[in-house]
Amino acid sequence: MTSRTYEAECRLTPSARPQLSPIHGTGLFAVEPIHPGEVVMRLGTATRQR
Repeated sequence: MTSRTYEAECRLTPSARPQLSPIHGTGLFAVEPIHPGEVVMRLGTATRQR
């Protein structure tokens, strides 16, 4: 499976970084505490919260 990144449509919090996953492909990992309600990833108009 090929991983694609859409820089213009995807923004991440500085608290998380994409890295190679020991499970499969690429994963999103916290590099510092992520606070409740903090927006972690924004894809276009969709928002994911922790």
